[in-house]
Amino acid sequence: MALVNAHYSVFAAKECAAAGIPFIQTLHNAYVWLDPQAIRRHQQADPHTAAYACVSATAARYADQALGLDAAKMRVLPNGINASRLSPSDYPQNRKRLRAKWQLPDSAPVFLNVASLMASKAQLPLVQAFASVLEQAPEARLVLLGQAMEPAYHRQLKQAVKRLGVTSQVRFAGYHRDPAPHYHAADVFVLPSFWEGWSLSLAEALASGMPAVATQVGAAEDFAGHPGLQLVAPPYGDITELNRQRLHQVLHAEDPAFVQRLAAAMLQAIPAISRASRPLNAEVAERLASRRAYARYASLFQACRMSPFAS
Repeated sequence: MALVNAHYSVFAAKECAAAGIPFIQTLHNAYVWLDPQAIRRHQQADPHTAAYACVSATAARYADQALGLDAAKMRVLPNGINASRLSPSDYPQNRKRLRAKWQLPDSAPVFLNVASLMASKAQLPLVQAFASVLEQAPEARLVLLGQAMEPAYHRQLKQAVKRLGVTSQVRFAGYHRDPAPHYHAADVFVLPSFWEGWSLSLAEALASGMPAVATQVGAAEDFAGHPGLQLVAPPYGDITELNRQRLHQVLHAEDPAFVQRLAAAMLQAIPAISRASRPLNAEVAERLASRRAYARYASLFQACRMSPFAS
């Protein structure tokens, strides 16, 4: 066996090190939900881990400062996208077909969220913010594209839509294996997640040329300064202060200030909307090309095989 690349597992780290097999962990997120026992297991595996492949600088910083893992072993290796699925030539037919399906006029500014429907993705404060947006932009619409992963949260979300009186302006579009056509049908991408690792949907939206609103979590910080992207502070302090003990408060507490920040950013994004076909952002598409992601992992694997980190 040449090496082991573990995903959300520390199983056999010690045994691998004893056998001279590099044990590499891919850290897919800021693991804010880990309980003390799980954190101890990660710390115990740390001396036997050759390297950490972190999908974002935020994931690396959390592993260092909150979990106490060895930062010297961490490498930030962003995920990649297949930009060929975002072809601008498909824009007119995708936009026409999906807007007709959603019963949306072409003139309506449409906000799109692509994420599983669950508390950590913060669709509830998004709906609340959208209700505020409608006060100044009554023609706006919101499309939630994603599978309901938490039935209770899904029910709560639908109840909020009804209570806020925005049933006719919000579309629950369900799960779609390929979300790419939906970027063409919408106008502004919005991702209000409380935490992320590396958001594929945000990367695809930016590569497709969409203006976007996202919380300043995960890899969103890596896109700071990107034209058309507005970053919104999440409803807590630094990500390293978030842990299992605070999760319930963050996930379920009302935070009017966060909702207000989100609504303000969404309103500011409306003037950036263009009805014309959006060209692919070649710089983002090339920088985030999946082949580059594969090459970064191959380079790390080769380095660990040739000269493993101290264990």
